[in-house]
Amino acid sequence: MKEKNIKEKERLIDLILRLKQKCNIEDQITNSFRLTNRELSCICAIRPDESVPLCEISKRVSLSPSRASRLINSLIRKKFLNPSEDSEDKRFLILSLSAAGRKCLRVMEDQKEACEKKMMDKIENNKVDSLKHVINDLIKIL
Repeated sequence: MKEKNIKEKERLIDLILRLKQKCNIEDQITNSFRLTNRELSCICAIRPDESVPLCEISKRVSLSPSRASRLINSLIRKKFLNPSEDSEDKRFLILSLSAAGRKCLRVMEDQKEACEKKMMDKIENNKVDSLKHVINDLIKIL
């Protein structure tokens, strides 16, 4: 590996954090809808057209079942999720997005689209695939 003087050059992680800060999507959504970041991640783990058992949401957001259960209960109280009983086993909770949950996802998607458009308008088309490849490599590494 090449050794680089980190003090002379910006670190990659600093650039990534600055980019994330520029888009600021999660903060805008959590503030607008009065959600925590973890609650938002639970909402994002459910597609608008699906019903999901609590244990599946727990896996999708990498939380313990008890922590996920507390978040889900909060989202039910805030009316972002609709709970229903499993038809085969009444002890299990099945969750779907409410109208407010779907609206939250729509607003988030709109903000993501706007941020992406702003970037794509300034990046040359021939650099986009290369940039995506590098970012995917970084995701795999971490």
